[in-house]
Amino acid sequence: MINENKIFDVVIYGNGLSAKSALVALIKQEYKILWINNINKEENDDRTTMLSPVSVDFYQKLNLNNLRSIVFPTKKILIKTKNQKNFTTFEDKKFQKTLCFLAENKFLHKELNIIISNQKKKKNFLELNEDIDKLNSNKNYNEIILKSGKKIHTSLIIGVDGANSLIRDLSNIKSKDKGIKKYGLVGLIEHDQTHPFTSWQVFSENGILALLAKENITKTRSVSSMIWSLDKNQMECLFNLDKDDFEKKIKNEIGLNLGKLSLISKISKWPIKRIDVSNPIGLRSVVLGDAAHAIYPLAGQGFNLAIGDVSELVKTLNWARNHGLDLGSSVVLNKYENKRKVWVNSITKLTDGLDWFFTNTSVQTQNILGTTLNFVDNFDSIKRKLLETMVNN
Repeated sequence: MINENKIFDVVIYGNGLSAKSALVALIKQEYKILWINNINKEENDDRTTMLSPVSVDFYQKLNLNNLRSIVFPTKKILIKTKNQKNFTTFEDKKFQKTLCFLAENKFLHKELNIIISNQKKKKNFLELNEDIDKLNSNKNYNEIILKSGKKIHTSLIIGVDGANSLIRDLSNIKSKDKGIKKYGLVGLIEHDQTHPFTSWQVFSENGILALLAKENITKTRSVSSMIWSLDKNQMECLFNLDKDDFEKKIKNEIGLNLGKLSLISKISKWPIKRIDVSNPIGLRSVVLGDAAHAIYPLAGQGFNLAIGDVSELVKTLNWARNHGLDLGSSVVLNKYENKRKVWVNSITKLTDGLDWFFTNTSVQTQNILGTTLNFVDNFDSIKRKLLETMVNN
């Protein structure tokens, strides 16, 4: 039951992994929270997510009970263009550090749902399954008007509601929608050449194919998660292939390195949007994750950026509370935005540049890319710097 006169510290709007991560992180800090969960359906997210070690550390601090059993480490990443003879290898040879982790989204949802369910008995947390109609903001509080006509007051509303963000629109936060230019095909591949803790990525005129290390079933059989980023025409051609022809396409891209391989799951397709947001804050509102920066999914940077948003916002809100400041004030939100903008802009430009470079089909560009990767492969200092960026994101 919602008391319309009650002022919440924070209202969180959204239902995805980023929204639930923000919710659990703020619940742990004992803020008065209302979660507007506008989607009344069971999660059917069969994608996988590449987590940086920093993101895994974030989840460990949230006390996800079974985290270690649902993430799979990658200690070596092999990258090549179609016209390269050999793969360029990225690994920490000295300390054998984990470069990233692979997690299935449905299991992350399950772990976060357990924590959320256990918190519902507490007085400082409420969940509401409705949708928002209007948002009236002033210097003192946000007034959220629901479709049912109910009114809710909060110091701050956090929109973690994806690339098509309602909160971004209602808060008049400007964005530039670059549309859906790519799609992702995802599925599971079983292969009889085992390469423990190894992920593969191939860049060619047929898009960007990644096979991410999942688990070894036996000493001679392994499973990898496939993520294939393509334009619309390429996606439709591949999506409509039968199982045998699809497997041949993968083998043609990856070569003989994985031996005999077979598709062991259905193929799902997901649109990939590109959206730029120059400033993610409005009057007593802030958007996080894809609502603030929908980027191309290279090396899992999109979701890791979202976790970085959540982590920095929690730190900023704790700082504000410790100094007796209004959580939704411009001073607090500007502090958060200033902390995030350089890194977010850098990663956005980097992924845009890499996407253009890696998917450019001209022979000249592909030759330059192949030569560059061959050059990088001979200099451990360059690879070490690139690895540090990946590990520390």
